[in-house]
Amino acid sequence: MTTEAQLQQLASHNQAHHHIHHQLVFGLEGRAEFELEGEGGRDVTPWTGCLVPSEYNHAFQGIGNNQMLVVNVDPKPHAMSFIHPQVLSQLFDKPRYVELDLPFVRMLRSVGTEIGNNPTDPWLAGHVTGILVHSLFHRLTDAVALRAEPSRRINLARVDAWLHQHLAEVIRVSDLASLCCLSVSQFQHSFQQLTGKTPYQYVLHVRLNTAIWLLQHTQQAIADIALQVGFANQSALTKAMRKVHDQVPSQYRRPRLH
Repeated sequence: MTTEAQLQQLASHNQAHHHIHHQLVFGLEGRAEFELEGEGGRDVTPWTGCLVPSEYNHAFQGIGNNQMLVVNVDPKPHAMSFIHPQVLSQLFDKPRYVELDLPFVRMLRSVGTEIGNNPTDPWLAGHVTGILVHSLFHRLTDAVALRAEPSRRINLARVDAWLHQHLAEVIRVSDLASLCCLSVSQFQHSFQQLTGKTPYQYVLHVRLNTAIWLLQHTQQAIADIALQVGFANQSALTKAMRKVHDQVPSQYRRPRLH
């Protein structure tokens, strides 16, 4: 299914069903009576909403004039690129009613206006769904695990191995982010948390440490080593080494044994 976000007036007669998608229902005007399996009955108003996981039975009935924002969410994690899979699974782990704070209510009003003006735009519906779901997640659950999760997807040993294979090339942060299946912004933030260095600082660290090892253990020309570890020339290597280690490449050369 595709994500749907619609403004609806719920009928005044009682209805009951379940469906294969998750659902969010928020009151924009008036109220409606809901009964969620396992949670009992309650009104949905402009200050309350309800989350209905897929396959859960629920009953509902509009009371007088009402306007509801109804959002259907595909439960398959890979189908919702706007929603983190962990958020999807945690937020819809059970049916629930939610109390809405003023900032969220204001956001709902803006979202309702946009959906009303552009009811057939599926991309707008997708982005709106992502915003609403993530905003609720941060209000209702402990989001620390989500914030920490991307760093666990960074396998530093794998990053190091890839760097050493491509050290002579131009290395982009986007290359490293793709290696870890993260966005560039996620990777940059998580990588610095993990290593204490920005990706640029870390790559420079690896380049210089590799150059030092080659200087100490081989007799390759300094200019060749510079190219091998990704510097444009010997001068660039010397400049970086002096800035970081306060030494020049020749100082790392071990004397030849005669």
